[in-house]
Amino acid sequence: MARPDETSTRVSQIREFLDHEDAAPTSDDKRPLTYDLAVYGVLGSMYQTQLWPTLNLGLSQAMGKMGKPDGSTLLTIADTISSRKVTELLQQRN
Repeated sequence: MARPDETSTRVSQIREFLDHEDAAPTSDDKRPLTYDLAVYGVLGSMYQTQLWPTLNLGLSQAMGKMGKPDGSTLLTIADTISSRKVTELLQQRN
């Protein structure tokens, strides 16, 4: 488990990334990772512990900690969460 000072630093790094995120490139030139999609991907996965390793990877990639910034993984997380929500709502209506 991370120490409080480590957690605070990580939260600050994520906040700084999101505050400065206009659009990160992805593997799909027509769909960059926008601020809204980045926030949706981060917040949407916070309560799904099985997504935490993927979220960590996606943030590292988008922030350029693994080379050239790439928002593809965070975009995939946002798309996955979005699709799940739509499917759940449709199932509840039936």
